[in-house]
Amino acid sequence: MPVFRLQRGLAALAVIGALTAPALDAQKKDDKKNQSQDQSKLSDQQRQELTPLVKTVDELMKGGTSGTFAVTTNKEGAATLAPDPAAVPLTFKNDFLKATNNLIYVPFVVTIEQGKIGSSVAGYLRVTPKGMNTPAPPPKNEKEAKGAQQYPFEDVYFTELRTAAAGQPQKMTRAFAVPAGSYDVYLALRDRPAGGEKAAADAPVKVTVLKQELTVPNFWSNEFTTSSLILADKVEPLSGQLSPEQQRERPYVLGATEIVPAPDNKFKKTEELGVIFQVYNYQMGSDGKPDVQIDYMFHVKDAGGNEKPFNKTEPQKFNAQTLPPNFSPEQGHQIVGGQMIPLASFPEGDFRLEIKVTDNKAQKTLQREVLFTVTPAS
Repeated sequence: MPVFRLQRGLAALAVIGALTAPALDAQKKDDKKNQSQDQSKLSDQQRQELTPLVKTVDELMKGGTSGTFAVTTNKEGAATLAPDPAAVPLTFKNDFLKATNNLIYVPFVVTIEQGKIGSSVAGYLRVTPKGMNTPAPPPKNEKEAKGAQQYPFEDVYFTELRTAAAGQPQKMTRAFAVPAGSYDVYLALRDRPAGGEKAAADAPVKVTVLKQELTVPNFWSNEFTTSSLILADKVEPLSGQLSPEQQRERPYVLGATEIVPAPDNKFKKTEELGVIFQVYNYQMGSDGKPDVQIDYMFHVKDAGGNEKPFNKTEPQKFNAQTLPPNFSPEQGHQIVGGQMIPLASFPEGDFRLEIKVTDNKAQKTLQREVLFTVTPAS
């Protein structure tokens, strides 16, 4: 079985990542304040744009499914939803990482087919306990609105969707942080009025809502575990620190490194397979350092679905000899494992990457796997 050497880009990431936790500037400062501060500073125009989104999510909480609707709001604030035949399909993909204050960080990517929605959108995110079917009552006054925490997480967006290239899907990346548990995630999007024009209050508004059920794992227990495995198109160092608003728009920035998530598990032979993850709750030795080893073994599948070993990489080792002297989990430093593997030597077909993570001090081992497909170069 041939052995691949660890790629230079990931060797650097392992060192940088070991010293950094997810850069959750807003959550670190004040988790509860971050959930309501944007809504308390909205302009009248933004509030008008947001109202149909909130009302639509309210209605779907009572019993409904994802979809695209023509939404009409009357003077009393009641909303009427009619299915819109020009549906806007939304695809939701997320990851889980350890945050601060017993929270779990959930960065996500929403993908939208090109041309189905404008590039300038208003969005509303609501995260509720799973099965909650009654919207929280609206705040009675401005003071209550600023201090209320009606749901585990809420956020609003007035943003531009990104497109990687002509003909490619539009994307929006954001994140939220919640305790471990089961949730319903609602994301509502609409086009923003051109030129900031105000539409008639009773005019129908096209709103698309995605409802996603999520079970958020608990990384704050004593269980030896890992974050989710992030499939990456590329990993890039940052040239400078992000502002809080930039961090909201680019949630896959971890410390001084930005991960560009892959849209799916299909990679061309001309591309690289990127897999990034963090390791949690390993045992520390008397030297104040862990002793963790990560092994990567690739298996190829034949036409009948049977698999055989294909290749492997050199193990990654995180111990007193390889980690920086000031490595400290108490300071938020994390072990970051990962590979960036060129696929030029891989035949076209289906593969399984087996990842074995071993805590040598605790004598514990866990396994993870990634299924991926190598496709033609063009």
